[in-house]
Amino acid sequence: MTKRKRATRFFYTIPLIVILLVGGFLVITNKLPVSFFQDGQDVMITNAASLIDSCNGKRCIVNAGNIESGDLSLLSSILLSNSNVNIYASANHSEEQLVLGIKDKNSYSFYSWSSMTPKGERVYYSTDISFRNTGVYDLLLCKKTESNTYCDHSKKKSIKVVKNNSISEIKALYPGHNKTNANRINFVFVGSGYPSTKDFVTVSKQLLGFRGDLTEIIVRKTDNKIYNPPIVYRDAGLFAIEPLKSHKNKFNFWYLDFDIKDFPLKTDDFRELEFIGLDNLYVALLVEDPESSSSISQGAAIKAIYDLRPGAEFVSLNNKRIGSSQTAVPISDGKTNDIEVLSGFNYSRGDVITFGNSVFNHESAHGLFYLMHESECIGQGTYPNCASNLEEARSYWGNLIGTVDPFYYELSAFLNRPSPVIGATAFYHPIKEEDIRTNYIKNDDGTYGLAMKSIMRIEKSPIFGSVSRTRVEQVLNSFTGK
Repeated sequence: MTKRKRATRFFYTIPLIVILLVGGFLVITNKLPVSFFQDGQDVMITNAASLIDSCNGKRCIVNAGNIESGDLSLLSSILLSNSNVNIYASANHSEEQLVLGIKDKNSYSFYSWSSMTPKGERVYYSTDISFRNTGVYDLLLCKKTESNTYCDHSKKKSIKVVKNNSISEIKALYPGHNKTNANRINFVFVGSGYPSTKDFVTVSKQLLGFRGDLTEIIVRKTDNKIYNPPIVYRDAGLFAIEPLKSHKNKFNFWYLDFDIKDFPLKTDDFRELEFIGLDNLYVALLVEDPESSSSISQGAAIKAIYDLRPGAEFVSLNNKRIGSSQTAVPISDGKTNDIEVLSGFNYSRGDVITFGNSVFNHESAHGLFYLMHESECIGQGTYPNCASNLEEARSYWGNLIGTVDPFYYELSAFLNRPSPVIGATAFYHPIKEEDIRTNYIKNDDGTYGLAMKSIMRIEKSPIFGSVSRTRVEQVLNSFTGK
């Protein structure tokens, strides 16, 4: 399956604050008393580091300063409560001794490091920490002098502490649809970089097409651009495509209730999200990138679990994982001021809008059903829709040669009907019957794929084709929905 790399950026801000250190206790500059909390109330330092000072409340004022040579890193930004995470730092010898600052809302605590190792011109620090309570904690590089203690907030790292085996961090995308204990695929949207949860949820619903209607909209104006002539956009959300349209009851739909831009995952396989207390978990990561154009060709399918060749057993690569995919879905066209929805599409006036359906559908087919990219089969594994040679292709789909996915006829009638606006720009691609007919298509690399314009060969086609559709039905039929 294809894998295309993405990049994200992270930004943080912090106010200016002041503290003095006298006789081992934190003293506020206005000399008001400081309220303390006990060591380990929220945080446990597990490798011999000790609490130096702590304070909380409005009078907890900490000076902001720069530690130019300092660097702070951690192995994970999403952490289970009562489990350890490794924290590392380094700085030049010229810096005074660094301490670890931990901020929880209006509370600060300062810890020594459990290990300090000089090496060349640098000193390397490390410790393990465990958080008892859920929530967001900021880790800070801080410097302790005879008269002052201050922290460099520009190098802040944030940790999200969550409960294991819990659904407290996710919400239903369509309240009333989900059945948590049913035998279903749990489809979880995860957002990175969206301006608000509302925008992220809106984009997720636009991509899904949950009602099953094919999408047709007329866009005349957004807050960033006027379209003259207007755009007529026709497409299919993932669940407006058969056979998914007829199997919505095999899925629960959720979204993660925090943006992971502030808590970057350490790996591509989303393993840190396994705290979600659901089986049959499928993670769809949506990345908002303002520098990307509306027609995105980026994304990376990561994992899937199915081997459904004749006689093969249902095999899981991970007890809780079905698969995952990553798709760049920008909303760079901004919020819409003048739009007419003729069918489909989750939209209210003033919502953000995305034209990312086709790439999302393609990447979801990789992740959910382990379908291969049919134009570049080498190195992917092959079954069921990609073959390394003609003999293998005949064994995989020879009984389906010449057949057409029946969804083609529904979609073709929709795409080929007259435009509702004379002279409008068509933001869609009609497909001919021969382009979706199952055949032996030899690729440049000598491998064989299927139809010329199936969803796994060209990302702008929302048709699985006969072979891939058969695979999808096999997977969906393995769930009861009850």
